Amino acid sequence: PSLSILGTFHSHPVSEAIPSRADLDNGFYKSYELIYDVCGLEVALWKKARRNGRSFAIRIAMRIVNR
Repeated sequence: PSLSILGTFHSHPVSEAIPSRADLDNGFYKSYELIYDVCGLEVALWKKARRNGRSFAIRIAMRIVNR
């Protein structure tokens, strides 16, 4: 099967797994960003969108399955 990159990942060592303005301006390869909150042990997937010339993030629902 063919593989492709969906987006990028980074961690927030001391803050929630919510994109900052800097994340919106400099991250989101191909519009998706997975953020991990190191302290709170939370992970969140975000999609970058634009409206009226302004960037914002939409949280994407995820289901994490342990194997």
